[in-house]
Amino acid sequence: MMRKIFLMLVFGVWSCLLMPQLTLANDIGTVVVCIESSENAAGDAVQKSAMQKAGQQAVKKALGRFITPAAEADSIFQKMISEADKYIITPVKVLKTEKNKGKKLLFCEVKLDFTSLEAGLRQKIQLKQESAVHQDDEVFFCIRVIGVNEFSQKQVEENRIMNVYADAFQTFGFHKSMADEIILNATEKYQDLEYQDYLEQVREDVSNSVEISIAVIGEIRLLPSETDAIGTNSSSLCKVMIVKNNAEGQLETLGTFSDKYTIRRSSQAEAEKLVLQKAAYNSAKYLAHVTLKHWQRGS
Repeated sequence: MMRKIFLMLVFGVWSCLLMPQLTLANDIGTVVVCIESSENAAGDAVQKSAMQKAGQQAVKKALGRFITPAAEADSIFQKMISEADKYIITPVKVLKTEKNKGKKLLFCEVKLDFTSLEAGLRQKIQLKQESAVHQDDEVFFCIRVIGVNEFSQKQVEENRIMNVYADAFQTFGFHKSMADEIILNATEKYQDLEYQDYLEQVREDVSNSVEISIAVIGEIRLLPSETDAIGTNSSSLCKVMIVKNNAEGQLETLGTFSDKYTIRRSSQAEAEKLVLQKAAYNSAKYLAHVTLKHWQRGS
């Protein structure tokens, strides 16, 4: 059964020594990773094992674009890593080797097919959802954005952030819809409330809405920017939570997300745009993963 997502943004005044590298060219990704092997290791079997490890490490890094890492052996994340060979386009290339404390470090270049990787991830998630016990769950988003003053700019930022949330959840095969009554309340009655009051009002509305099983509620707040002679620091504060609405109308908190971001750019408009997107991207990615894990635990 198809799951729906209620999506709404409310605008107020609105592992080694080498860091992982990722370069995208169309649908092909080049990932550079570093792996360890014994300094005296040799032979075809050892070389094959090292190349397999490099491929799995590259897929692991690439998957971080889509979902949060999971250590459980039966998780979708680990299953995708175990199938790394499906997504490697050309043989793993060793760029260089170094020695460090009795270990040989292999710096490897791995070319991945990101289209196939995302398709494989989407397929596994959809198969998992089809067997889940939460087949009637509908997810509602009520994320208000505070601190954007210009009306036309509010609309631009609203569209950008809504696309971030939609993309994050559509990666997992979810679909979005609207909850008109709660949206009207949030936009007309609750918009100017302090955060805690706003949260409680939306929670009450969600608990009284039998059609909503899971809801993500909270806000992204654009803080006042700080500008000097050479640039602007813009910050955002993101606070969201995921709640489950049980049959008795009681809300159970499944997860929370809270973080602050600061981005510096020469243009204030660019800094504010990017810091809002950063908050939306990180929170959307996190809450999408939490929602998926909730379904996995119940399946």
